[in-house]
Amino acid sequence: MPPFPDDTDDAVIAAAFKRGDPDALEIVSRRHYRELHLHCYRMVGSFDEAEDLVQETLVRGWSRRDSYAGRAPLRAWLYRIASNVCIDALRARRTQELPAATADSPRYADLPWLQPYPDTLLEVGAQTAAPDARVITRDSIELAFLAAIQLLPAKQRAVLLLRDVLDFSAAETAEILEDSTAAVNSALHRARDTLEKKRPSATVPAPSRATFDEAVLLQVFMEAQARGDVDTIIDR
Repeated sequence: MPPFPDDTDDAVIAAAFKRGDPDALEIVSRRHYRELHLHCYRMVGSFDEAEDLVQETLVRGWSRRDSYAGRAPLRAWLYRIASNVCIDALRARRTQELPAATADSPRYADLPWLQPYPDTLLEVGAQTAAPDARVITRDSIELAFLAAIQLLPAKQRAVLLLRDVLDFSAAETAEILEDSTAAVNSALHRARDTLEKKRPSATVPAPSRATFDEAVLLQVFMEAQARGDVDTIIDR
């Protein structure tokens, strides 16, 4: 019988994790890996980079487990680490900035690191995530949305995702980002305002959206071809 049954209470797991129990680390990783990966993916827009960032998150969390005070759930504490890891990565990014000429209307071609999130992994994420963590909305992982949030500074991007996608409260978001509630609310207002201003007019066709859809379809075809997956190619 495993040391921790799958239905073990989160508080018990968190206490064992803080003590340094490797079995607790294993179950924490299993419970939170996919949602943390999704968060990192939304932050940086790259599936491959998100893999590295979520691994870094878990490494930092384990090495700094003594700093977990238990005031917030372990999940929120892990989101703090993941958000900081992503913010550090975004601030270090120098060669992938939006071209000035297209900043008002980013296109997939201008953001070559953007990658679609595989549908099969989204299904796994929905099944394995904690009940309160199953926030995987289609519009939150579409390339058009990811391109739009590239217009935001790293901190505003984190606030927008934590508040509007993951449904953390303002107080929880402030705790995660180690900031004040007032600063979080201000950052959220600025982020929403920026996205609203960059949103295409309802009366004007939005060719960039078609470009994103075509890019997703192209990548699906390419991946299916690489796997020799004839059924997927025919279905599409």
